[in-house]
Amino acid sequence: ENFNTKLSNFSKIYKKMTKLKISPSKVEKFGINIAKDGIYRSANQILSQKDVKMPKIREIWPEIPFFTKEIDEALELASILADEDIDSLHVSVWDIYASSRFDSDQRMLTRRFAEVVQGRVPLTTCGKIWKLDDIEEAYSQGADLIAVGKVGIALPDWPIMVQNGSDIQAPPFSKQHLRDVALSEVFVDYMCNYDNFVKLDS
Repeated sequence: ENFNTKLSNFSKIYKKMTKLKISPSKVEKFGINIAKDGIYRSANQILSQKDVKMPKIREIWPEIPFFTKEIDEALELASILADEDIDSLHVSVWDIYASSRFDSDQRMLTRRFAEVVQGRVPLTTCGKIWKLDDIEEAYSQGADLIAVGKVGIALPDWPIMVQNGSDIQAPPFSKQHLRDVALSEVFVDYMCNYDNFVKLDS
């Protein structure tokens, strides 16, 4: 089972669990004690309770499908992370304009992650973000934050350039340009391993 299939299945279960609700008195019948405040809680919120795992969730809601143990563990981890007050969930999708190569879902990968997270924690994404249009695209897909890699290596003043509306050079870069922005020879040689990042004849 490939990653994108797993992500799709994870998303299906997560969305379903968000919609399923139960009262404190009813969930107590399954051995789960929460505040008796009359507030209905989702299956995701019940999963976040101490020692509650997916088998218990399916005992309460048998209609929740089972795909793999790995997906169940991912669901449990997502709930743990949301409750641990992490700063952000960081995903590297390599290209923010890319959809999956392994299934027919045409949604961009960042959007698929955003729909899984559903605002529970800030979502950080990265992947071929070079210009203002790329930043806006990432935000439109549901990202809360963006991260950059190669553009920050080649253009250390990139945030200022974006803010000022400067013309941003796209790769490939000459080796001399990389030296001029303080890359060592070892680093320059290493960056030659990335397709179309360094002009190899420069």
